[in-house]
Amino acid sequence: ALMRQLVLGNQIVIGTVNASRKHFELAVADLDKAMKLANSPLQRIITHRFSYTRFDEALFHHAADEIKAVVEWA
Repeated sequence: ALMRQLVLGNQIVIGTVNASRKHFELAVADLDKAMKLANSPLQRIITHRFSYTRFDEALFHHAADEIKAVVEWA
């Protein structure tokens, strides 16, 4: 049921397998730099942000203008 929901809902689960904490930190730093660029494609593609406490909204209630929703953990 979960895999079906992910596929049919065009949803993803992100994680790492063979990367250390340092690799993850470097990737986050690179993404942070990209997000701060004035006309970054990342700025335009992320249309909705949700606190992790509202993850159900991000997964199950999509706005008509939504491109990508982000669940924020901090």
